This record gives sequence, structure tokens and C-alpha cells, in this order.
Amino acid sequence: MKEKYLAELNEQLQELGASKEDIQDILNDFSGLYDDALDRDKTDEDIYNMLGNPRQIAYELVDTIKIRHHKNKRNKVVALMPFLATIAYMILGFGFDLWHPGWLVYLLIPISGIVFNTNAKNAIVGLSPFISTLAFLLLGFGYDLWHPGWLVFLFIPVISIILHTRVKEMFVALSPFVAVIAFMILGTYYNLWNPGWLVFLIIPMLGLLHSKNVWKMIISELAFIIAIAFYLYMGYMQNSWGLGALGFILPIAVSILYGDLTVSFFWDDFPKGRNRNKTIL
Repeated sequence: MKEKYLAELNEQLQELGASKEDIQDILNDFSGLYDDALDRDKTDEDIYNMLGNPRQIAYELVDTIKIRHHKNKRNKVVALMPFLATIAYMILGFGFDLWHPGWLVYLLIPISGIVFNTNAKNAIVGLSPFISTLAFLLLGFGYDLWHPGWLVFLFIPVISIILHTRVKEMFVALSPFVAVIAFMILGTYYNLWNPGWLVFLIIPMLGLLHSKNVWKMIISELAFIIAIAFYLYMGYMQNSWGLGALGFILPIAVSILYGDLTVSFFWDDFPKGRNRNKTIL
């Protein structure tokens, strides 16, 4: 019975294209398992049920073998990458006098490890720091855009959020990065630091869109819109930005009214020698 089982397993492995070396290793392992079961007084039927159908086992083992061989090939590429990078660097340096930025070829070492040993989604996230660094150096050395070129590093958290966040929550999660980029562009290229900072208000305003209380959402959004309009009117029409900023008391008051914002202050009660805390909701 043992010989029949092993012969059937051998036949199935050959049909699936396993190599002679792999087949021999598998047969040796299953022969040992079969003998161990016989030593424990197991019947041939029990052993067959325990080891499984040879055809099904062959399919599972061949898939495992393919994965192992593929992984070994990928690991060889990763292991060789430091030497390949060094050769490429020497060729660029001695052959073309590109010592700089030729040193960037060494980034292929961690990049290859990420590409060959992670799934597609995690590989994109893992590669984002290198992509951002290359883009930053290109903008800096090529176009002297060190500022605001550093904004490309925001690509790192942004790509992670896009790939790992539900669509419903994505816009809120991305809003701080969008606001920073918009603010830097408005300030750097149009000198609109003020009122460009208003773009940061998209963060709480987008967050309010997820409120389950519809009236709360509408009133809070209107409070922001009115405050922004008042600020811009007082600034541009009356040249009184400071007075216009008082308009933001309105959304703050609404937030306190709905319990989204608390204001706390402390004072010393000197006669009793202790501190008291009072919170205004």
C-alpha cells in the first residue's frame, strides 16, 4: 500500500511539472511519514486519510515549490543589488564623471528589497520616500526649487492615506496636506500668506460634513462661511484685518454651543492654598 501511495504521488507530481530533485525530496519525506504512522500501529486506510489524497497533495506541493523558487530568485536579485549598484556607480563615475548624482544608484538596494518582498500596495507606500527624495533633488538641483519643492515629501503620508483609507474618510484625512500645499503656493508665488491661511479652515469644514446631526452641520458650516466673508470684507474693503478676525468668534461660539469645543481656565485660591479648575462648555 505504501508503494502504491508513493507511486501515485510521484505520477501526479510529474504531471504537474515538478523537477526530479523536488519529487525525490517529497517522496522521501512522505515515505518517512508513512513509516512513522506504521510504527504507531496505524492502518493503511488511516494513513491514507491522514496524509491526504495524492492528487490534492501534489497540487498543493507544486504551488509551494513554485512560490519558494520564485522567492529564492527574488532574494538572489536583492542580494546582488549592492554589487550591481557599485558597478553602475563606478561606470557612471569613471566613465562619465557622474559621481554626483550617480550615487543615487545605491537607492536601488532598499528599493529592490521593497519591490521584491512586499505586495503591490505596500510596495508603493514603501517606495514613496525614495520617489519623494528623487523628486526633491531633481527640483532642487535642476530648477533651484528647494522651496517649495520640499512639499513633495507630503507625498509619503498622502499615498499611504489614499491606499489605506476608506473613500468616505479620505477627503478629511487628506485635507491637512491639501491645505499646507495650497497655503505654501499662495504664499510663495502670490504673496497671499494672508488671507491664504484661510485654506486651513477646509479641515474642520470637511470634518463637519460627516456630522450625523444635519442641523448642527448646516449651522456650523454657515458660521464658518459668514466668518470668512466678514473677514475678507473687513480686510479688503475696510482695511481692518484685525477687526475682521473677530468674525471667527461666531464658529467658535457655535462649537461651544454644540459641545465640540471646551474652554478651561485655572486660578489660584490663595486663602485656601489650593488650585481650582473651571470648565465652560
